[in-house]
Amino acid sequence: MIARCASMTFAAFLALCAAASAQTPASQPQTPPNAGAAEAKPTTVTGPGGPATLPAPGSQSAPTPYGPDPSNGNGFTASPPLGPQQQLGTRINRTVHYVAGDYIAPPLIWNAFSPGNKGLNYRSYAARAVFEIPVGQYDAYVGAEARSYTYPAGEGVETGLAPQGRGFVPAFTGRDYDEDVRVGLKVTGPRIYGAVSYLVRSDSLALHQAGIGYGIEKLADVDQNFSLHGNVFFYPNVNGAYTLGGGTSFGVSYRVVRYLIGASIAPNHSPLFLDAGFLGDRSRVRTDAPVGFNHQGPYVGLGIHF
Repeated sequence: MIARCASMTFAAFLALCAAASAQTPASQPQTPPNAGAAEAKPTTVTGPGGPATLPAPGSQSAPTPYGPDPSNGNGFTASPPLGPQQQLGTRINRTVHYVAGDYIAPPLIWNAFSPGNKGLNYRSYAARAVFEIPVGQYDAYVGAEARSYTYPAGEGVETGLAPQGRGFVPAFTGRDYDEDVRVGLKVTGPRIYGAVSYLVRSDSLALHQAGIGYGIEKLADVDQNFSLHGNVFFYPNVNGAYTLGGGTSFGVSYRVVRYLIGASIAPNHSPLFLDAGFLGDRSRVRTDAPVGFNHQGPYVGLGIHF
């Protein structure tokens, strides 16, 4: 009886174990690796630091490319870099254009009628204009400048143009003026140009001379609050012709150096700027002139850039 009960109890225990085993869920399979990862063979390379094993092809996920992503509100999974990096390798042109008018207050004048007389107040002036123009991959500019000097000339015996000799000249108000146009190419920064200039000038004898010169000019950085500017030009042959009463023509010519140095001061966000500095010229006689001429003086005025 006891043996029969023990046999039945053991059979029931086996049945319970079988039922519990049937209810246990099967283990989930692991996520398979990237296609080809299991079959790919790693590659070993030897470098300066010794052998190294490269990742097997297909064992690493490719980076997410730029492009639309419907699940993202902005339509992209990533954005390209913004700001100045987008302009790498792209030329950005920042040109300046300006005009300025100045009083020369006062100039000193040396010529055949003035041994260094001081110019008349508010009757001597200068004006300039500059326009930068990008030409392909080069920077160029065109400009113009005019100067006028008014001065008192005392009476006395003066030396005239050869072959007139010396003669008495009454007192008068003299005026010398010159003007030029120029064009140049940038040679280095900031805004330093080599240029060619064509100069026309006249004086109290109403003699007109003209000549071609060359020089260097630093333009004003009027897009900044403060900058320096200046130029120097050399004209090897500024010449003209005059005719005496008998109909005989003569030529007069000079070597001329013309210069300017100054500064511009512009308040923030203002198109106007203060212009001040020192300018002048100096000459040496080439033919048929009694003496050379020399003008110099400080200047101050206003300019506008656009």
